[in-house]
Amino acid sequence: MCSLASKSILRDSSIETLQSFSWSMIIDEMKTKAPIALAMLQGCTDASTSQRSEHPNSIIGLIFAILLRHQNQSMNLVQRIISVILYYGHAQKQVGTFVDLIHLSFFKC
Repeated sequence: MCSLASKSILRDSSIETLQSFSWSMIIDEMKTKAPIALAMLQGCTDASTSQRSEHPNSIIGLIFAILLRHQNQSMNLVQRIISVILYYGHAQKQVGTFVDLIHLSFFKC
C-alpha cells in the first residue's frame, strides 16, 4: 500500500478528496488492500461491538493513517485534514505544537 505504484486514498491531497473525506473511505480501502490489518485493528479497538464509541471507523482509520504515514511520508491525507481544521479554526500555537510532536498534523502558526 505504501509503494508509489500502489494508488491509495491516503496519498491523495486533492481539494476534492479533502472536501469529500469520510472515514469509510479508509475502511473501504483497508477491506480490499489490508484486510488482516483491518481485522487486527477491529479486534484491538473492539470496534465490532462499537460500545465504546459511536464512530469506530474513525478510531481505526486514524490509527491506520498514522501507521502508514510513519512508513511513507506521502501517506498524509488525515494529517492534512487535521492541519486544515486547526488552521481555519484558529487553534493556538500550543495545540499546533502538540499535534506536530505526535505527528498528527503539519500545523504551523
